[in-house]
Amino acid sequence: MFSRWIGREGRLGIVAAVLGACIAACAPKAEVVKEDAPAASGCAQTASQTINLLGPTPDYVVEARSFDGPMPEDGDAAAVASSNPCEGATVVLTVRRLKDGGFAHGFVNVMGRMDLISGHAGPAFRGEQIGAFLGEWVKVTVATTDAAPDPRAQTMSTPLAAAAYAAMKASKAPMLCHATSVHERACFSIDPENPYALTPFFTEDQS
Repeated sequence: MFSRWIGREGRLGIVAAVLGACIAACAPKAEVVKEDAPAASGCAQTASQTINLLGPTPDYVVEARSFDGPMPEDGDAAAVASSNPCEGATVVLTVRRLKDGGFAHGFVNVMGRMDLISGHAGPAFRGEQIGAFLGEWVKVTVATTDAAPDPRAQTMSTPLAAAAYAAMKASKAPMLCHATSVHERACFSIDPENPYALTPFFTEDQS
């Protein structure tokens, strides 16, 4: 009945007003998404590399991921906009079986402690530096346990007793090492009979 009380122009005017209101309401949301996307994609990145650990062909994949760090909780809009989520980004390294994706090892740290690019006094991380770091981090060292340092070396520590460390070193078992900080690396042995677990072998200060 309401359509009988208004003319054709009136109905068109109502439709135009409704469409205008929808466009006005939706436009700001689209703009926010476009503004946020570069920052998120800049800090959240992935790098990976396959390795030969137990045989002559690639059998594991090493993957490094970064996730945005925290934003200021109580800062004003300007403080939030000028903050750098890459600086406090969480970084994760995982080692998985290539055949079935089974998990074998994982390590988590904060980007500020993993600065292998600029050193301790380097500038705050940005997306390009995050990508460069991840690309280097996945280049783990693959060797055998006989390449481990002498247990009496002051630069290394091990969770194993002296006899167990010597036995592991002599076994020439497969070994994988990766960086755990700007100056330290951690090395793990793996038993071919248990390919889903890397066992801590030793850590070494390389400063």
